[in-house]
Amino acid sequence: MTPNTANDQQPKPRRKLRGLALRLGLLLGLLLSGAALVLSALWWWAGTPGSLASTLNLAAQLMPASQRLSTDLVEGSLRHGGQVGQWHWQQGALQVRGEQTALELDWPRLWQGALPVAQLHLGHLTIDDQNPASEPQPLTTLHWPLHIDLPWQVDRLEWVGPPAFEALGLQGHYRYDGSEHHLEVQPFEVAQGRYSAQARLQAAAPMALHASLQGQVHTTGLAGSQPLTLTAQATAEGTLSGLPAALALHAQLQPSTATASGRSMQMQLRAQIHPWQAQAIAQAHADWQQLDLAALWPGAPQTSLTGQASVTPEGSGWHIQGQLNNQSPGPWDRHALPLSQLTAQLHRPGHGLWQITQLQAKVAGGQVQGEGQQTPAGWTGQVNITGVQPEQLHTAMAAGALNGQIKAHAADARTVAIQADLQGQSTLGKNTSGLRWDKLHLQGQWQADLWKIESLEVQAADAKLQAQFSFAPQQQSAQGQVEWQLPGMKAQAQGVLAPRQGQGRLEVVMSDAALSMAWLKRWPAWAERLQGWQASGPAQLNAQWQGGYRQADAPIQLNMTLPRLSTQAKRSDAWQLEQSHIAVQGSLQALQASIEARALKGTQTVQIQSQAQARSSALLGGPWQGTIQSASVQLSSPERTAPWKAQLQEAVAWQWSSSAVHDLLQWQAGRIAVQGPTTGQAALRWDAGQWQSRIPMTKGAVAARSSQTTALTARIDDLPLNWLPLGLGTEIQSDVMLQGQIRLEQAEALRISARLERSRGDLRINADNAPGQRINSGLRDARISLEVDNDNVQAQLNWDSEHMGQLQAQAQTRLSHDASGWHWPEQAPVSGRLKAQLPRVGAWSLLAPPGWRVQGSLDTQLELSGTRQDPQWQGHVQANNLAVRSAVQGIEFSQGQLRARVHGQQVDLEQLSLRGAGAQGGELQTQGQLVWLPPAAGVANPSPLGQVDMVLKLQAKALRVSNRADRRLAISGQVKAQMHQGQLQLRGQIQADQGLFILAEDSTPTLGQDVVVTQQRSAKAPLKTEAPAPGVSMIGTPDVQVTLDLGPDFQVQGHGLSTRLSGKLNLLSNASTKGLPRLNGEVSTEGGRYKAYGQNLNIETGLLRFNGPYDNPLLEILAIRPNLSQRVGVQISGSAMTPKVRLYSDPELPDADKLAWLVLGRSGANGGAESAVLQQAAFALFSGNGKTLSGEMAGALGLDEISLASGSRSDATATGAAVTLGKRLSKDFYLVYETSLKGTFGSFYVFYDLSRRLTLRAQTGQDNALDLIYTVRRD
Repeated sequence: MTPNTANDQQPKPRRKLRGLALRLGLLLGLLLSGAALVLSALWWWAGTPGSLASTLNLAAQLMPASQRLSTDLVEGSLRHGGQVGQWHWQQGALQVRGEQTALELDWPRLWQGALPVAQLHLGHLTIDDQNPASEPQPLTTLHWPLHIDLPWQVDRLEWVGPPAFEALGLQGHYRYDGSEHHLEVQPFEVAQGRYSAQARLQAAAPMALHASLQGQVHTTGLAGSQPLTLTAQATAEGTLSGLPAALALHAQLQPSTATASGRSMQMQLRAQIHPWQAQAIAQAHADWQQLDLAALWPGAPQTSLTGQASVTPEGSGWHIQGQLNNQSPGPWDRHALPLSQLTAQLHRPGHGLWQITQLQAKVAGGQVQGEGQQTPAGWTGQVNITGVQPEQLHTAMAAGALNGQIKAHAADARTVAIQADLQGQSTLGKNTSGLRWDKLHLQGQWQADLWKIESLEVQAADAKLQAQFSFAPQQQSAQGQVEWQLPGMKAQAQGVLAPRQGQGRLEVVMSDAALSMAWLKRWPAWAERLQGWQASGPAQLNAQWQGGYRQADAPIQLNMTLPRLSTQAKRSDAWQLEQSHIAVQGSLQALQASIEARALKGTQTVQIQSQAQARSSALLGGPWQGTIQSASVQLSSPERTAPWKAQLQEAVAWQWSSSAVHDLLQWQAGRIAVQGPTTGQAALRWDAGQWQSRIPMTKGAVAARSSQTTALTARIDDLPLNWLPLGLGTEIQSDVMLQGQIRLEQAEALRISARLERSRGDLRINADNAPGQRINSGLRDARISLEVDNDNVQAQLNWDSEHMGQLQAQAQTRLSHDASGWHWPEQAPVSGRLKAQLPRVGAWSLLAPPGWRVQGSLDTQLELSGTRQDPQWQGHVQANNLAVRSAVQGIEFSQGQLRARVHGQQVDLEQLSLRGAGAQGGELQTQGQLVWLPPAAGVANPSPLGQVDMVLKLQAKALRVSNRADRRLAISGQVKAQMHQGQLQLRGQIQADQGLFILAEDSTPTLGQDVVVTQQRSAKAPLKTEAPAPGVSMIGTPDVQVTLDLGPDFQVQGHGLSTRLSGKLNLLSNASTKGLPRLNGEVSTEGGRYKAYGQNLNIETGLLRFNGPYDNPLLEILAIRPNLSQRVGVQISGSAMTPKVRLYSDPELPDADKLAWLVLGRSGANGGAESAVLQQAAFALFSGNGKTLSGEMAGALGLDEISLASGSRSDATATGAAVTLGKRLSKDFYLVYETSLKGTFGSFYVFYDLSRRLTLRAQTGQDNALDLIYTVRRD
C-alpha cells in the first residue's frame, strides 16, 4: 500500500468516533434536559398549595408496619412549609399527637448538608407511653445524617403519665454540628415555678453529658407565713456510652434570700446512676424541709413536709427507707394532705418482687398500719385502719371514726382472695350534718384476667348499695347485678355486658325527686352543678338491651319520665319543666326517639312534641345522620284568645360528625308553618346548610384563623305586622304582611345579609278632621336591612307613606375580630344619615301614651360621622304647628314651634314654644342645650346619662296647664334644669295665676268586705303593691329646689268644702332626702265654707304647715256654724296622717250639747225624732264622710239646711217637733223658716252678719222681733 493510500483510509475511524461522540452528547443532553424538566416540574409542584398534604400522605403509606402516621387539616406547600391541624404517630403503645403545627421549610439548607426545617411550632404536643417497662438498650453513639439548626416552640406539652405532667410556653433552640448536640430551653412555667435548661451531649463515645436546670419557685406561703421565692438548681454530668456509663445527679431547692428563722422550704438530692445496668441506682439520698408540693407540681396539695429517704443497693436488689412529717395536714377538699406522719421500709430482691416490711402512717387523726409483698398472683398482705376521722379526710363527711381491716392472701398461683371490712363508729350525740359513713364489706377474688366480687355492700350518707358481679378487663365484659337506694329513689340493674353478647335491664323508680335532689346537693361535686335547680314529683326510667355493645344490630329500648324541674323557683318568670317523656328504641347504630314535654313560665304554657331517627356507620366515633320526622311547639297563655303554634311541615335530614379538631353539623332544607293569636299564617323556610367548629390555630408562625364556619339561609313569608311587639294597640288597624330573609356565611370572613320588608297591606289610622273615622295611611314602602361583609356593617331603614310621612336612615361602621370573637371596637368609624319628613305627626299618635293626641309637622335631617366612642352629628330638627292634647287630663297645647340644631355631640334647642288652651291660654318658652361628653379615663358612671351635660330654661306666662271643667290651672314662672355627670338639678319659682280644683265626690261603687277576688284574667302580670326604691332612676337622685306660690286665686271645691288657698311652699328633693320630695311652708284658707251634716260652716281658721313629708302636713282648722247665739263648730288638729277631730264650742259645752247646737241649732235633744237626728249626725261625724240624710235632702231641694228639732229656736215655751228650712243667699245673708209639725207655731227669720261679732236677727210670724246679737269669745 502506498503512503497516499494509507492516508486516505486513516480518517474513516476518526469520523466514526466523532459521530459516536456526537450521538452520546446528544443523548446526554436529552437526559439532562429531561432531568432538568422533571426537576423543574417537581419544584413547581412543590410550590402548589396541596403538595405538603400529598407528601405527608405518601410518608404515611411508606411507614413500617409497626408504625402508623395520620394527618388532617393540612395547608401549605412542600417548598415553603405550612400548617398541620392534627397529626398522630403511633408505635405499639407509644402515641404522640400534635395539634396546630406550623412548619417552615428552607430547601437551600439541604445543599449545605443541613436539615431544611427552618422553624417548628406546635400548639399542643401530647405524649402517651403505655409500653411496659423494659430493659434499656445501651447507647454507644448518636449521629444524624444532616446538621440541624432548629428554633422550636411548644405552647403546651402534655405527658399523659403516670405521673401526668404539663408545661406551658416551651421554646428554645436545638443544634447539631456533627460532633455535639446542643439544646437550649428558654424560661417556661410548671406549677408555680419558672425554669430554664441547657444540655450538651457528645455525639461519639464516650458521649459526655453536661446538663443543667435553673429556676425560681414562688410559694404563696402557709397560713401565717409570708410568700417566699426559692431557687432551684439541678445538674447531671457523666457519660452515656456503653455499659460503663455513669451519671452524677445533684439537685437542690433553697430560699433565694436568707429567712429570719433560718428554716424554710429546702430540698437536696444526690444520686449515682448507671443507666444501662440492671441495678441502675448505685446510691441515692434525699432530704427535705417544709416542702410544699403545690409549689412544685400542678394540682398537688399544699404541704409542709420534713423528712428523708434513701435508696441503697442490697445484693442484686435495693433497700428503700424513708420517713416524713407533715406540719400542715388537712382535708383533701381544702387542697391539703390528710397525712401527718409516715414511716416505711421497702425491699426489692433480685427477682424483682417488692416487699413492704414496715408501713406506719398517721392519717386524719387515726392510724394505718400494714405490710405486704408482691407475688406472681398479685399483692398480698394486711392493712389495719384505726380511728380515722372522715371529716378530716373531707369536710363534707360527718364525724364518726372509721375502723377496719383489709386482707389479701394468695388462694392459688393465679388468684388473690380479698376481704375488706370498714365500719363507721356510732354518731349518737355528734354532729351528723355531713355525709355519714356506716359500713363497707367487700369479699372477692382477683386474677389478672378476671375480677370476681362475690359480695359488696356499702352503706353511707343515707344510701345503700349491694352488688355481686364479675369483670374481665381483657375482654371488657361484666356480669352481675346491682341494687341501690337513696332518699326518694330506688334502682336496680342486672345482666351481661360484653362486646359480642349480652342482655339485661335497668330500672330506676323515683318516688320523690325533691328528696333525691336534696341528697345529690349534699355531695360537693354536685352541689355547684345543681345550684339553682329544683325538682319535685315522681320519675321513672326503664332500659333493656339484648346483645353486645359492639354489635351494630343489638336492640335497645329506653323509656324515661322526667320529674318536674324548675330554675330559680322564687322568680315568677322562671321556667318549669313538667310532664316530660322520652322514648328511645332501635339498635346501637339505628335509633328512633320521641319526646313530649310541657313547660311553664308564669302564666305561659309551652308544649313540645317531636320524633326523630338517627343512625351511624360506626359504633364509636363515627358520624351520625338522621331525620327530624315531626316537631311542633305550642305557646298559650290565659290572656290570649288563641295560642301560638309552630309545625314542621316536612322531615328534615341532618348529619353530625366530631373529631379532635372539629365538630360538624349539616342540615337539609325545611319549612315551618307558624300560626299566631290573630288571623294569619306565616311560613318559615330554610335551605341546606352547615355549622362547623374548629380549634383555632395558635398565633406566632401561623396566623389565627376562624374557629367556626357557618352557612345558613332562611326566609319568612306572610308575617302579619300585628304579630310584632310594636304596641299598635287599638289606635291603629293593620293588614300589612311582611316578608324577610337572612343569609349567614362565616368562614375566613363573616357575611350576613338580612332584610324585613312589607309585601302587601296597609295601615288604617284615625282621620284628623273626622273623629271616629279611619283612613288608609297610603303605605308604599316599609323596609329594614342589614349587610355585614367581614368587618364592614351597613344598615338601612326606609319608610314611605302618603299620610304618615317619609323616613330614610342608613348607617355604616366596622367590626373587628380576634380569638375571642367579633367585637365593635370603640375606635370603629361610624357614618350615616337620617332624613324624616312627617307632614302629619298626628298619624303617629299611636306612639304617645293612651288618651293623648299629637299634631303638627316634623322635618329632620341629620348626618353622622366620627367613631363609636366619639360620634359627630350635623343637622337640624324642626317642627311646626305642634299640638298636644289629652281630653282626660284636660291638657291642650297648640301653636307649637320647635327649632333645634345638632352639631358634633351637642344639641342647641333654639326654640320650643307652646300655647295653652283658649284665647287667654298663655305660652311656654324653652331654650337650652344638651352636650354628650367623652367618658373620663378610669371613671365609671353608673347612670346611662352620666356623660350628658344639659341646660334648659323654661318660662311660662299665664300658661293654662289644664282646662278641664273640674280642674283649671294657669301658671307663670321660670324653671332651670341642669344635668352634669348624671346629676339632674331643678331650680325655679312657679306661681299659680288662677286655679280651680273640684274634688270628686266619694261616690264610686266598691265591693263589699265579704267579696274576695281570687284571680284576674289580665294580659299583664299581677300588680305589685310595693313602691319602687326611692331615688333609683336613670338620672340618679335629682336635686330639686322649687318655690310654689298658690297665687291670688287658687280655689278648691268639693266634699262640702269651698274656699280659696294662699301661701308659698318650697319643694325640696335631693340625696339628703333619699330622693323623696319634701315641702316646707304654710298654706292658709281665705274665708270659705265647709258643708257638713246639712249645715254650712264658716271656715274661720284654716292652716296647713308643711315641714317635711308632702303628704303629712300639720293641721289647724276651725269651722263655725253661723247665725247661732252659741258658737259651735268643728276643730281639726294633728297631722294629715293622724288627724284629731273634735267638736268646738264657745263657751265650752258638753259634747252632747255641742253636737245638738251643731246639728239642730239649739241645745240638748228631747228625744223622739230629734234624738234620731243626733244619732245619725254622730254616726256620720265618726264614720268619716260627714254626709247625713238631711244634708242630702237639702242639697236635692236646693236648700242649705233641713233640720228637725223639739220646740222653737226663739220661743222656749213652745213644745212639739218643728222643721227648720234654711237658705244662704250670700256670705252674710241667711234666711230660715221654722214651723211645727202640729201647726201650732211658725216663724220666718233673717240673719245678717254686720261684723265678725255683731249679727242682726229679724223675726216675723207668731212673734215679731228685731235682735242685735253680740258674740264674745272666752278662749
